[in-house]
Amino acid sequence: MRVLLLTTEYPTPDRPGAAAFLVRHVEALSKARVEIDVIHFVSRASPMNHFRAWKHMRAQLRSKTYDIVHAHFGHASMIARLQRLVPVVVTYHGSDVMGIVGSNGQYSLKGRFVSFISRLMSLLVDEVIVVSPHLGQRLPRKRYHVIPLGVDLDRFAVTPREQARDQLGWPQDSFVVLFAALDLANPVKRFSLAQEAVRQLEDTIPVSLKTASGLKPEDIPLYMCAADVLLLTSIHEGSPTVVKEALACNLPIVCTDVGDVRDQLNGVVPGAICSSDPAALAEGLRQVFQSGCRSNGRGKVASLAEPLVAARVIEVYWGMLKQRIRRNAVS
Repeated sequence: MRVLLLTTEYPTPDRPGAAAFLVRHVEALSKARVEIDVIHFVSRASPMNHFRAWKHMRAQLRSKTYDIVHAHFGHASMIARLQRLVPVVVTYHGSDVMGIVGSNGQYSLKGRFVSFISRLMSLLVDEVIVVSPHLGQRLPRKRYHVIPLGVDLDRFAVTPREQARDQLGWPQDSFVVLFAALDLANPVKRFSLAQEAVRQLEDTIPVSLKTASGLKPEDIPLYMCAADVLLLTSIHEGSPTVVKEALACNLPIVCTDVGDVRDQLNGVVPGAICSSDPAALAEGLRQVFQSGCRSNGRGKVASLAEPLVAARVIEVYWGMLKQRIRRNAVS
């Protein structure tokens, strides 16, 4: 099976950690004997990028025979559907459905319009995958597949906290809150909210806030094993990969109620799902500090191992091909 993958997020020399989850997913599909070519374009930079992506896709489709065009992020589906020869599946991840947040912390008018068009595209493609149920509920299309992106359980393994801190040079006696984001200035992530929540603990707990930003993807597991808790303060998410990675490392999580975190954290202790109030988040962090232990999260993500998630996506691919064969037989 040969797949052409279009995406608006992928690593670049200046953003090597971008969409690391998608890179791992492509690797898992390749190991499952799916031949994949990737076209990456930056949708927000310039309208000309869409034109170049369309030309690139057209040239690629002429050079090889593809079975599936898979668009990751709704913006990429707009390009993918400009051709009618190859079936199209789109995976929605979050902001492509929820909208784009501006620097003022509010959803922008342009972002709302783009997400509206992105959602409409679900009616024009052959199949739809969403990474969490709440994204599917926002689409005009009623039939879709819920497949969260997976986690590399070999890479995100449990390392003793003391050993991880020695490697990073962190003090052993500090309660370390980890904030992980590719870009700390991204208004969706609300780093300032995390800072305020931690600030409220400084008089009563020996706390420190560490950031995992701009790191190489292979360095993230060590940070998670060295920290005491992951703090996620996003205004919205799809199915946050960082939460699944923290679970795999048995790192407790305190977060806002976004995406599918309630499902992911069901039965996981210690940890807390809080409102966007700094005091509530600070209290969640205090509870983790008082517990003094790691979480039981790793067992929760066993079903999200990369090979298992890849197999579910391949099932969608085969279903699309079978539908195409039936349609051709009828015509």
